[in-house]
Amino acid sequence: MMNITVNDDYAYLEVEVFGAYNETDIVRFFDDARRLVERYGKFSELEVHHGGKPQNMFKTMMATHAKLSKDDPNAMAFLKHFYKYALVSDNPGLMYRTMFAFNKMGKLQLRLFKSHERELARAWIEDRDATDQFVLD
Repeated sequence: MMNITVNDDYAYLEVEVFGAYNETDIVRFFDDARRLVERYGKFSELEVHHGGKPQNMFKTMMATHAKLSKDDPNAMAFLKHFYKYALVSDNPGLMYRTMFAFNKMGKLQLRLFKSHERELARAWIEDRDATDQFVLD
């Protein structure tokens, strides 16, 4: 199951994944991301994994990509406007760690955050200082 929230103020999608990805939600994610690109020229994603490593991410995304691209070869062109990706997870898995290790190779900025750093991840996605959210005594 996935919860997807669109943040129009900062042009990003906040995705909470519980257990596994599913094709219906991935299609909705792609549609929402496409709308953000049309409106703002870019989009970002804050993804939060609940309960360990989600299953079938790449398989589901690739199957959805194949279906959408079959009807429209430019259906995924919006992905070149992917600006930032923050993953909030205590157990990101090897694929994610590899992806983040090589994040300097393209325009997409990637950062990994622990579960207790969710607000820091949100601040990074929004290009703001997270310290203004906290009051220190």
